[in-house]
Amino acid sequence: METRGWNKLKAFAYLAFAVLLSAALELFVLAYNPPRYALPLDGPVSARRDGLSLGSLEIPFLNSCGSNRKFIPGFYTYAMEFELPADLRREKNLALVFPQIAGASLSVSANGTLLGRRGDPAEGRATIWNAVHVFHLPEAAARERNVLEIEILGTYEAGITTVPYIAPARKVSARIFALTFFSEYNIWISAGALLAISIISIGIGKLGDKTRKGGVLLGAAGLCVALFLLDFAFIERLPVSIVMFKRIVVSLRHLGAALFIMAYFGFLGKKMDAFALAFSGIHVACAALLFAMPGGIVEIKRLYNFTYLAFLPLQVYLFFLVLRYAKEDSSFKPVMFGVVVAVLCAIRDIVLLVLVDDAGAIMISHYGFVALTLSSSFYVVNDGLKHYRALISERQRAAFFREEAQRDFLTGSYNRKILPALVQDLEKPFSVMVFDLDEFKSLNDEFGHATGDAILVDAVRVARANIRADDFVLRIGGDEFMVILRSC
Repeated sequence: METRGWNKLKAFAYLAFAVLLSAALELFVLAYNPPRYALPLDGPVSARRDGLSLGSLEIPFLNSCGSNRKFIPGFYTYAMEFELPADLRREKNLALVFPQIAGASLSVSANGTLLGRRGDPAEGRATIWNAVHVFHLPEAAARERNVLEIEILGTYEAGITTVPYIAPARKVSARIFALTFFSEYNIWISAGALLAISIISIGIGKLGDKTRKGGVLLGAAGLCVALFLLDFAFIERLPVSIVMFKRIVVSLRHLGAALFIMAYFGFLGKKMDAFALAFSGIHVACAALLFAMPGGIVEIKRLYNFTYLAFLPLQVYLFFLVLRYAKEDSSFKPVMFGVVVAVLCAIRDIVLLVLVDDAGAIMISHYGFVALTLSSSFYVVNDGLKHYRALISERQRAAFFREEAQRDFLTGSYNRKILPALVQDLEKPFSVMVFDLDEFKSLNDEFGHATGDAILVDAVRVARANIRADDFVLRIGGDEFMVILRSC
């Protein structure tokens, strides 16, 4: 009863920690908001596309082909006026911060002075949308009244999805570092960790028994997720077109989901049920469709906005699947942590991005994927290590019993059972000596078997004292012994 109560307590702790982590991710999203000491640039902006006026907009805003059927790719220019307070004008080093934008390139000018560019304005072969962009605001561009002009190349979407702001660089540096780590460095670290642990999972799965073959599938799923994370990384120049890049990473996202559910049933050593077969089939079909569908980036974006909805029921199903079998296998309970984080993050993103269509929503579901993969891989590695330790222990026991079977229980010397092994291992030259104890039976009869046993033990002791450590003493009969001398 105590063990059952302790397992329930551990399960509750895993779930509580998962919920806290999900809440922490949501709280960190608040860091995207302007700090209290900054000047938020949330006023109205006039918008143009390739010189054509689009009217006035309020920040944050997003013009995406997924929600706007009339979206047209091109250069979107946003202009706004702002007044710089006296306390900020006194600062010598001001930073203009864009926590997140939507687009393939970003060019920013203040009062006609170019502050900098990001991404690839020529072909749109870049992933800069999830990154924090910081520009130095020179004194010449920091007057009392200023005009800010922002140009974004929208291949499939364009917008300013979080409120940009101006703040003293010395005050905002820690926040910028945290946001940069969260949105850029953490992506590369997570992708690298997933690659490493996925390779380990594949290796353990190949070396394991049938039920551990799930490690191969999980490793393959982890590789898919690691490559999918590149969609969130800051890459100013992709080696392929943005269309091909999106086809690859989004297809891998669906393929990874299908491999996940296959891997879990592989761990459990059970056949996939109808629900699992249907959903894995749907995700494989989504992956194939996204990769083979004709059209450009706009068509691909609209399609994967729709296929994204397929993830929520899959993760909810994984949650109940893991919850069910964690009761049978306590080592499976850490996987619940990753599943809960993934489910909560996915629900949050789907509600905000798909159902609510919140232009300023910060996506965190990819961190749920990371938590799911790492916790599952931890299970595989831990299970593999337990299997390896059990195997080593079994081999040690087998070696011990084999050694014991080849030794004489009285004298501790080897018995004749070791001779076949010695015949295979001995290299010439070697010598063999055979001796016995004269009148040993009469000693047993006169002084008793205890005395005879002591004489046998002493005989082996004397023999060992007069040979080398790698030579052998064997008791081949009652009072008959053999000494084998290597290289002699």
